Amino acid sequence: MATDWLSQYNSHLDIRDQRESIHRRYIDAYTALADRTASRTLPLITKTQAQPPTSSRSSPAPTSSSPAPSDPSDLSALRHQLTTSNTARTSLTTQLTALQSAHSTLSTTLSALQSQHATLQRRARDLETRVRDRDHELREKSKLVLSVQDEMVALELALNVAEEKTRVAEERVREMEGEVRRVKDENEGLVARWVARVGVEAREAGIDEGTDFRGRGG
Repeated sequence: MATDWLSQYNSHLDIRDQRESIHRRYIDAYTALADRTASRTLPLITKTQAQPPTSSRSSPAPTSSSPAPSDPSDLSALRHQLTTSNTARTSLTTQLTALQSAHSTLSTTLSALQSQHATLQRRARDLETRVRDRDHELREKSKLVLSVQDEMVALELALNVAEEKTRVAEERVREMEGEVRRVKDENEGLVARWVARVGVEAREAGIDEGTDFRGRGG
């Protein structure tokens, strides 16, 4: 990844800084010696290039036996640039460390959120399963209620039919009872008329009404 080489580069720079910090006094002494040597040996190029060419008839310009010292401001500028670069590197390293820490925190948060998301998905599936089971149970109960209602309607119809048959039977019984009473009344009337007629005929025949005819043989 892109951050791997940058991390390795910064790690090597840290190792170098740690190694140099051990020998800091020697490095500073060598740097001071190098600065002094450079200031003594480097020629003053700008001044030499700025001199106009002399005529062949003129005498040559006198030269110094020792070289001109270098401008110390250049060394200070270089050292300032080096310090600025080190400061920028340190700032970038700090920012990189902060970004890596934030990345680690975000990765941990992402893992936690993914775990929570998986848990919520499992709970959602469980709830969906429970809802489907509850819907199935409610449908079965609804079917049972409808079946019971149909059975109650059928029983009610059968009861109405039975009540109607009972009412018709009771009416027929009442009619038969009335017919029986009528026939009985008719029979009683017939018997009464027959007895009266027999009595009349017996009196006309001179038969005593108290005579018992059952004792006679045939």
